[in-house]
Amino acid sequence: MTRGLPALFGLARAAAPRVVVCGVAWDGGNGVAPGARGAPAALRLHAAGDGALERALRGSLAPLRGAVADAGDVEPVPGEPRAWMDRRIEEVCGAAWGAGAGVLLLGGDHSVTHAAVRRAGEDGPVALLWLDAHTDTAEGPALTHKTVARALLGLPGVTALVQAGFRGYTLDDELGRPLAGRTVVTAADVRRHGPRAVAGFLPRGTRLYVSVDIDVLDPSVAPGTATPVPGGLTLDEVLALLRHAADGRRLIGCDLVEVNPGRDSGARTLQAGCVLLREAMLLLAASGGPRAEVNAPARGAGARPRAGEGAPDGVLRDAAEAWILEPAGAERPPG
Repeated sequence: MTRGLPALFGLARAAAPRVVVCGVAWDGGNGVAPGARGAPAALRLHAAGDGALERALRGSLAPLRGAVADAGDVEPVPGEPRAWMDRRIEEVCGAAWGAGAGVLLLGGDHSVTHAAVRRAGEDGPVALLWLDAHTDTAEGPALTHKTVARALLGLPGVTALVQAGFRGYTLDDELGRPLAGRTVVTAADVRRHGPRAVAGFLPRGTRLYVSVDIDVLDPSVAPGTATPVPGGLTLDEVLALLRHAADGRRLIGCDLVEVNPGRDSGARTLQAGCVLLREAMLLLAASGGPRAEVNAPARGAGARPRAGEGAPDGVLRDAAEAWILEPAGAERPPG
C-alpha cells in the first residue's frame, strides 16, 4: 500500500479480483480549493477506524475477501507532466478490465475521471452516470473540474451522459450550454420523480461508468468539498441512484471525487464517502466487470438512448439533448 496506508476496508490482496481499488492523489484540476489530493489517504484511514459505522461497513464486506485488490495510489511525480499520471490511471484501469475486474477510483478532483473514461471507451461503447451539483461543461482548453464533462462527450466510445443532482448558483449559466448526447436532471427532479426514473435515461445492457462528485450530496451531509451547494441529495437518494443504474447494465467502473478532508466537519464527509464506496464496491463485484453477462438491450449494446426514455410523463424531451427541469414540463431555455 502507498506509504504504509491501510487497504480500503482492509481488502488488499486477491489473486483474481473482481474489484480493483486505486487512489488518485491529484487536485491540480481544481483551482477553487485544492485539498482533494488528500482524500485517498483520508478515506482509507477513516474506513479502517474503530467507529461503529466503520466496523459495520467492514463487516458487510466480509463476503468480498479474496475478491478485491487495492493497487495503492497514482500520484503526480515532480517534473513529470500530467499526461504521465493519466497514463498510469489508464494502465491500472486497462489491466483491471482486461482481467475481468471492475475499477473503483478514489479521487482527487473531478478531472481525474477523464483518463479512466477515455480508457473505457477504447474497449467499446460506454454510458456515463454523472452525480454532481454542477454539470462541469464549461468551455476552455485546460482539463479541469469545470470542463471535464464537456471533454468526455467528445471521446470515442462515450454514447450517453446522464447528469443528476444539478442545482444552485450555476444553474442559469449552465442551462445555456446545450450539448448533444446528455441528459441533465436537477436535484429537485430527482426527488420529484425518483432515482428509478433517472436511471431510465441510461441505455440498458450497455457498459456503465459512474462518477460521483461528493458535492451531489447536501452540505449538511457532506460539507467537506470545494464547492458545496445547498439543496443537494440525501445519502439514501444517491445510493438508490447507484443501485438502479447498475440494474441491467454492466457496471465497469466508479469513482468518488472532490472529497476535501481539510474542509470536513466532524468527519461527516468521510463517513458519507465510505458508505458510498462500500455500495460501489458491492455493485462492482456483483456486476463482475466487463466480462459479465447482462440482459441484451432492446436496441443493441451501447445504443444511445432515446431522449427522455424512461422519464415520467410531462418531462421535457429534446432530440439532441434531454433536460428534466424544475418545474417539469417547463420550456427549454434558449441556447
